Amino acid sequence: MRCPLYTGEDLPIEQAVSPPTPVGVGGWRGWLAGLSTRDRRIYATLVGLLCLIIVAYAISGVVLFSNNSSPTTPSTTSLVVQPTNAGPTLTVSPSPNAFATAAVRQTQTAEAIALTTTATPSVSATPSASATTQVILASPTFVIVPPTEDVIVASPTPSIPFATDLPTFEPTLSPIATAVPTVEPTIEPTVQPTVEPTVQPTVEPTIEPTTEPLPEPTAPPTEETGGREVNQVTLFYADSSGQVLVPVSRQIATTRQPRTAAIHELIAGARSDLRSLLPSDTQLLGLRLNSGIATANFNRIPTFGNSGVEDLGLRSIVLALTEQPDVSQVQLQVQGQNLGGLRYRPNVNPDNPQGLNGQFNTTSFLPLYFQASTGRWVRVMRLVPSTKTEARATVDELIRGAGRYSNVVSSAIPSTSQVRRLVIVDGVAQLDLSAEFTQTSNPRAAVDALVLALTSFSSVQQVLITIEGQPLSATWGEALSNPFTRPQLNPE
Repeated sequence: MRCPLYTGEDLPIEQAVSPPTPVGVGGWRGWLAGLSTRDRRIYATLVGLLCLIIVAYAISGVVLFSNNSSPTTPSTTSLVVQPTNAGPTLTVSPSPNAFATAAVRQTQTAEAIALTTTATPSVSATPSASATTQVILASPTFVIVPPTEDVIVASPTPSIPFATDLPTFEPTLSPIATAVPTVEPTIEPTVQPTVEPTVQPTVEPTIEPTTEPLPEPTAPPTEETGGREVNQVTLFYADSSGQVLVPVSRQIATTRQPRTAAIHELIAGARSDLRSLLPSDTQLLGLRLNSGIATANFNRIPTFGNSGVEDLGLRSIVLALTEQPDVSQVQLQVQGQNLGGLRYRPNVNPDNPQGLNGQFNTTSFLPLYFQASTGRWVRVMRLVPSTKTEARATVDELIRGAGRYSNVVSSAIPSTSQVRRLVIVDGVAQLDLSAEFTQTSNPRAAVDALVLALTSFSSVQQVLITIEGQPLSATWGEALSNPFTRPQLNPE
């Protein structure tokens, strides 16, 4: 065959398009075949570096997962970070010289990681407790220093150089300055709160109430404010024998602080035939009301010291305070210290002729009124078995007499009287008695005793009394005409 190039002939058309044949090979192989040898080396290097990074992250994840399953106690001044591969370990020195001599920029971070993954095994040739990588994050840039004997020896007590060197590098190493607050709060809160609260509260509250604040309750604002205006209070004094408490209705100046006024009247003392129960030098230092509890603070124990009179004196205070509907309990104090516990309203002149145990669900106290020799009414609370007809039982006990207090009070109702009928309709107690009731020597006292006793119940506002079905006026005239309302109790 003749060569067209040698003979000078033109090349055939089909042979002219044959060289682009390699281009027809598609995919990355064709692209790789078109690269030069230098470009192939560059790409191979990049791919290899990428593989190393992926392997390093995989190993780091495995190591971190194993560390989480078995936590260790980190150092107090250095952050322990596991190496990026299972092979050699690398120690970053926390010495200040390393910060001052070399700073690696953020762009060298990738190279540092590469060096960490490819370090020689000679570093981990001596396994020990310090083989873990210690990284001190002082700034976005960090210094990698090969482990030396000095670093390993100093690692158990790294707090000494940091305590002395940190202030030196504050202007240039800003993150170190941010590390200072992480140490300070761990020291300050553990010292301050444990000292202040344990000293201050235990000393001041025990001293202050007995000195300065005590005189303050004498001012009117210390008592409850906004109460209803009253000009009459009910007080309790002792009779001349000192055996029973006698209620008194006393007129006072109109006030919105009836509880304080009542205590002041008790201290002022009784009038005429009654006995005072509180010493005249007793002072009310303060009176406050909170959730139904009235707290009365005195300068001294408000009694004379006699056991019998002392009991009556304390009872008179509680009775005077609980006369107000918004007081259910009383706390007595002396110079700010509690005098016993909370006191409920006591039963005035209790009487238990049957010797009952006084259980709430099986017994009842009935309000009875008898008259003393001076003409004052005395209330007696008699304990009887529980009954559903307390109003009827109250009248029966009145007819029975004064019981244990018969030596100081008496009943104007004849003991032969009988109750024929008693019903309560629309607040009116309709009481029909036997004819023996008219044999009383004091009709007014007999009627008042019945009215005072029956109107003690909240369901009774008036009392209509008949004798054998006939009105009282038929026997005693219009002076005792029905119905009767509650009379004022021992007014003064």
